[in-house]
Amino acid sequence: MNSMEAYVDLESQEVVAALPQMLAELSTDIEQIRLVRLRAASRMQARLADPSGADELITRSVELFSKMRIPFWDAVLLSLANEPPGVRRDVLKAAQFHQSVDQQESVQTVQVSNLTESSIKRQALDTPVGQLLALQSLVDLCDGESAHVPMLDFRVEPTDANLTLIEEVMGTLGMCGWICESGRSFHFYGDTLISSDGLSSFLGRSLLFMPLVDPRWVAHQLMEGQCSLRISRGGPFQVTPRIVRRLK
Repeated sequence: MNSMEAYVDLESQEVVAALPQMLAELSTDIEQIRLVRLRAASRMQARLADPSGADELITRSVELFSKMRIPFWDAVLLSLANEPPGVRRDVLKAAQFHQSVDQQESVQTVQVSNLTESSIKRQALDTPVGQLLALQSLVDLCDGESAHVPMLDFRVEPTDANLTLIEEVMGTLGMCGWICESGRSFHFYGDTLISSDGLSSFLGRSLLFMPLVDPRWVAHQLMEGQCSLRISRGGPFQVTPRIVRRLK
């Protein structure tokens, strides 16, 4: 590991700028990483065959989210039992929506030796409206093997108290790395590479800490067999993630 001074230098930096140094601290054996431009996920209404049929359900779910801070999809599914059969089937089908990274045409393999702060920032700035630039967990090593960067997405508000709680969660999971503020919540990047089996185990164990951890995000990563976290600005409420705590 590098010195404490190196850790401090990365705090408050945006991930898009800190990425080259983060990778260097992860392992000098990383040869290639993968970046992907993902389309922003569509709203539930856009996935329904008959959006008007779910108007009341959506209104109730938004109210639950506003009043009780129940996540939107949790509120939708908890309210679904008393809906007409057609609405139930429509919503359940929409709940399965999964945007496979393999179907994206913009997956790019990048040589770590060619990765600079300016080059990664330029890619983030050049990402079209309606898309976001994400880092994938899968990396290629110099010996021809592959490994994964541990990643997690949380769904708690980005307060000081929640930051301390997330730090304790990661400590309980036995993980060191970087906690990043993502706008509405936090992201985590581990500083030790793990295998594919290790990633599945890590994601599974992380679900024991829901609702702090975002279970829908975890489900999508398990379906992919790898993780992705955005490193660019996303929607109107999504700032460029920045490092707020180094765990060691």
